[in-house]
Amino acid sequence: MQHVCLVHDLIDEANRTWKSELLRQIFHAEDATAVLAIPLSLFPMSDQLRWGGTRNGGLATGVNLVKRNVQVDPICARCGKDRETVDHILLDCDFARATCWGRSIKRSLKVLQLPYTNWQLWIARNELIFNGTVSSPMEVNRKAEVQFGAFEQAQRKSKTPSGGPANSLSSNRIVSWAPPTMGTTLLNTDAAFKDGKRGLGYVLRSYIGLPLTTTSELAHFSSVLQGECLAIRSGLLQCIAECLECLMVESDSLEAIKLITTKETPPDIQPIISNIKFLITH
Repeated sequence: MQHVCLVHDLIDEANRTWKSELLRQIFHAEDATAVLAIPLSLFPMSDQLRWGGTRNGGLATGVNLVKRNVQVDPICARCGKDRETVDHILLDCDFARATCWGRSIKRSLKVLQLPYTNWQLWIARNELIFNGTVSSPMEVNRKAEVQFGAFEQAQRKSKTPSGGPANSLSSNRIVSWAPPTMGTTLLNTDAAFKDGKRGLGYVLRSYIGLPLTTTSELAHFSSVLQGECLAIRSGLLQCIAECLECLMVESDSLEAIKLITTKETPPDIQPIISNIKFLITH
């Protein structure tokens, strides 16, 4: 069996695909399937630390990692006293207690702020383990308060009326589709995830609506949103192959379109969005 040390050893660089047979030799079937569902960037990228959430909401604590047969020390790296469970990190550890309750009366912890405090406790834990960065309870509190303050401000803005009579009728306006301008090619994309089967497709049409190219294919992706983004990327690659420059892209996923126009992107979709932005601008 091939010697594997790093993630790039599992990637076929020539085709920018996972080495599926090698993955199945090394990992359990469930884990291999999960890895194959991770989309790869079209272009080589520098390694980045990504620590996404699990489907059941569990955190990759020392105890949970040991349960997954990962060779780590399950004892809390900060206090060295007890096993690192979710409750220990967020409630029982001396550091967590100092963070949540080591406040003056004037700066008492707001209940609504607890999720932000918990999130910052988790980030501080990761910074300690992966980067050796030691944070103080005061620093964790400050970061949580900044995040919670931004949330409160956004909530106030969302409740502020933003117009007169015209706005009250906006939800009743009929929005009709309009064809692209002369010389523009229309790209329609879509993805499907049903009964364990996943697929994506796209259609290229002329500005008068005549289909030019249609494609549908099976694909690996872990969510419909991820599939929608992959469909857009595949369609853009086809447009480049056909030397189409003036293009209009339509997708039934508003969330996918928003991700392309914003800076913050979920870790599992970030490589795809980066590729889409690159293809659009080049």
